[in-house]
Amino acid sequence: MSRKVEVWDPGEIARRWRELAERRRAHFIELDRSGRWRRYYTEQEFLACVRKVAAEIESWDALAGPELAAFRKAS
Repeated sequence: MSRKVEVWDPGEIARRWRELAERRRAHFIELDRSGRWRRYYTEQEFLACVRKVAAEIESWDALAGPELAAFRKAS
């Protein structure tokens, strides 16, 4: 009896996490535009969250490999 082993592409996983980080950034942008961030954060907390999500995006870019960078430049 043999089992099939599912192989995950690390680049694909990193791309998916990067997409999630992009959605988080879009959420923070919307909070900033609407001013709703003031209900949930102090100014320092909000800026720290924005910086953190920007750093996460850069990290996932690096992990996703050069294919993602080439794709983003082309689009």
